[in-house]
Amino acid sequence: GGYVSAPAAIAAKLSGVPVFLHEQNAYPGLANRLINCFARRTFTSYEAAGSRFLFKATIKLTGNPVRREIIEAGAAEAFEFFGLDPSKKTILAFGGSIGASSINRSVASMIEEFADSRSGLQIIFITGDRDYASYKHLQDSKINKNNCLKLFAFLDKIYYALKISDIVICRAGATTLSEITAGGNCCILIPYPHATDNHQYKNAMALKENNAAFVIDDANLNATDELKNMVIKLLGDEKLVEATRKNALSMAMPNAASLICDEIEGSLLTGQGVKK
Repeated sequence: GGYVSAPAAIAAKLSGVPVFLHEQNAYPGLANRLINCFARRTFTSYEAAGSRFLFKATIKLTGNPVRREIIEAGAAEAFEFFGLDPSKKTILAFGGSIGASSINRSVASMIEEFADSRSGLQIIFITGDRDYASYKHLQDSKINKNNCLKLFAFLDKIYYALKISDIVICRAGATTLSEITAGGNCCILIPYPHATDNHQYKNAMALKENNAAFVIDDANLNATDELKNMVIKLLGDEKLVEATRKNALSMAMPNAASLICDEIEGSLLTGQGVKK
């Protein structure tokens, strides 16, 4: 997807090269809607995306490929990696590859409030490179007196954090949501408000409408206590957390990569449309 993909796809079509399209988001952008008109297959991650394409006969719901570690990582090795206690509740907060300042500010404020009132809580806080220096002091404050705060600028083994987290606070990018559903996480989604076509909000709503996530408007993060109150509610309601996890897991398509490969192989061998 994205504007850079359209010229390449058009060139492939003009050269007689088969084109296969994958739409990660719940709302396809203009480039992907155009490519759908001549793609041999259009793979989608959400059922809602299918209604936005003109040529529906080529559409196949496959999900979005995720790393095997998301599914296969073990909880015991994950707790050991972070040095955290399996008997305590764990929250994971992150804002994408470069971080999200609005999420960081709200989470940092929440951590400071929880320092005394919720001493049994563990938090994995991934700030992004840009904001890391602004929050590094938290590691040396009373908030971290029991070594319960794990602060990172970036974490390549995010699958370990997802594996042991009771609650996840994050944006609503396509890959993030695919990993969350594959892992069956209970999450609070804060869609990036400036994403093209507001697609992160639409991704988040696809989960919320299935009771598979909770959604907070980015504009409310620092003006209200909505995030803190929602975290407190979830920490006190294990049945709600478990129900949300099950609903998220029900939306997962962990074999997305295999499905896509099989469809492409079948199409190239037969030259026909989507397999029934």
